[in-house]
Formats: sequence, C-alpha cells, structure tokens
Amino acid sequence: MANLTLARLAERRANEGIGPQKPSYCQMWIRLLVQALYGAKWDSWLWQRSAKQAGEAFWTKRATLPDGAVVLKSSRAADTQIGDLLYRTESGGKDGHVCIRVSGNRVAENSSVHSGPNGAIGFRPLGSVTFDTIVRLPDPNAVPQPATAKELLAAVYGACADDQKALAALNRFRHHPDIEAVPSL
Repeated sequence: MANLTLARLAERRANEGIGPQKPSYCQMWIRLLVQALYGAKWDSWLWQRSAKQAGEAFWTKRATLPDGAVVLKSSRAADTQIGDLLYRTESGGKDGHVCIRVSGNRVAENSSVHSGPNGAIGFRPLGSVTFDTIVRLPDPNAVPQPATAKELLAAVYGACADDQKALAALNRFRHHPDIEAVPSL
C-alpha cells in the first residue's frame, strides 16, 4: 500500500528546501525525512554513512523489519508505489543514492543534479532514476484493511493443522463462491 503520508512530507520538504542542501547528502535527507514522521523507529536501518549502506542494511535485515515494511530487489519503476524509498546500491559510486517516489511519477531527493533555490534538494522524473532496492515503509496514517475471506480461512487452516476433525469441517467451506481456493494441509 502506498505511503501517502511520507510522500506528502517529502514533497513539502523538497518544495520548501527543508534539510541539508549540499550535494551528496541524499541519505541524510531521507533519514531526517523518515525521522520527522516516525521518530527513531527506523534508525537502525537508516543511521548509515551512505545510501548504499542503508539500502544494503534494509535488504540484509529484511527478515527483522517491523510489520508492514517491505523490501524488494527491483529496478522497475512499475514495481514502485508512492512513498517508496528507492536505493541504488549496486552502481553509481561507493556511496550509492536514495530518493523517494512522490506524486506525478516523480522522485524527491538531495542530489548533485539539482542546483536551484533549494540547493541540492529537488525533483526529477521517476524514469530518470536508477535504483535496485525498493523499501516500502507502512503509512502510519493508513486505515487497516479488513482481512479477506481467503486470508481468514488460510489463518484458520494454519491454526487447525494438527486437528483432523477441524480440518474436515473447514474443507466444507473451501469451495464457497466467495472464497478462492486455499491450499489444503
């Protein structure tokens, strides 16, 4: 799910030039942006010297991320959502790069390609950005979506894995038209 809250904050900060305005401070700009919304919750991943190190930390520690966070290895713009942090860790120098996808198929960033009233802070088209790691943090203001019938049934199957009588009763509901096929145990 898109992180509209983080994207809006990034747009506002980029428009107003809030944050370090010197080139090569992309990781610090993103860290300060995320801290403004989440406090210290993501510091163990973001408190890195470079964007490359932060992107690698998200990837290597992905199994320990808090609920709702997702890390993908992808360089396809079609795989991104608004509010995603886009890391370049595999090319582009020893420090890599990070930006955030915002509305209008753009990214907000601190980059050496900008030199305007906000220094190195600015926007550019999503299609002009090279990245290899997508980090999707959960939107703290998103309304939780109710579980689907398929998700609920899968959870019940998992809870009843050792009870054959309960599984037999559940199997009668597997083919209800409102429930897609759930793998049997």
